[in-house]
Amino acid sequence: MFSLDIRCIRYQSLINEQFGFLDKTKQKQDFIAYFEKKAKSKYDKWMSVYLHFKNFTGGQCTFGDVTVSLCEDFLDYLLIAHSLRYPEKKIPLSANSAAGYWSTFRCLLKMAYKEKLLLENVNDFLDGLK
Repeated sequence: MFSLDIRCIRYQSLINEQFGFLDKTKQKQDFIAYFEKKAKSKYDKWMSVYLHFKNFTGGQCTFGDVTVSLCEDFLDYLLIAHSLRYPEKKIPLSANSAAGYWSTFRCLLKMAYKEKLLLENVNDFLDGLK
């Protein structure tokens, strides 16, 4: 019976993708792992944003956890965060770095939405940082 359950879930997932429906099982997948994979394929700045987000969430976040509220809280975190380059010196991030990190994070959200991993385009509800 167990293998039949798995087969049904996989079949439903394939049908959802074929017709453009969102697969709710994807909401339980690890957003942190997705972020890390994307960061490793990009520039150093992406890895810095990833590390800040990982620190912010305590290393645990699923796609279902990614909400407007969580993203706004991450923005607040970036505005008071310290540089990870020299943690012992407690040097605050510059406003320019915070804005760049926020922009990078929003780009990641857009990618995840286009890959149908997020239920809604969270960026529609987030403001940029000047």
